[in-house]
Amino acid sequence: MGEERSQRAKDLGLTWADGGLAAKPLFEALRGCGIDPEKVEFTNWFERGGKTTVIRAVAAKRTIVGMGLKVQKALKECGIPHKAIVHPAARGRIRKRERYCAHVKEVLA
Repeated sequence: MGEERSQRAKDLGLTWADGGLAAKPLFEALRGCGIDPEKVEFTNWFERGGKTTVIRAVAAKRTIVGMGLKVQKALKECGIPHKAIVHPAARGRIRKRERYCAHVKEVLA
């Protein structure tokens, strides 16, 4: 669960499922956890249909992963249980691929 597509992603016509831009380190981290990114459903909370997709996923007892503080806050306010990971486009020390992969692995283990 992301927030919303960046302007660059919109300009390029990319979504999380395409594996480009911020999705690239996320996909690498997921693969490091033994999760096939092509078998994961991605949506953005603040885009059309995002909340509905999450509500359906909760009803189906699927694991919800919130990427980034804004999404995690929105999920918490709605009482939606989720795992919280740093957004893959975050800046700082977590930006290093090895650190990000270790973070995702720790949260999703």
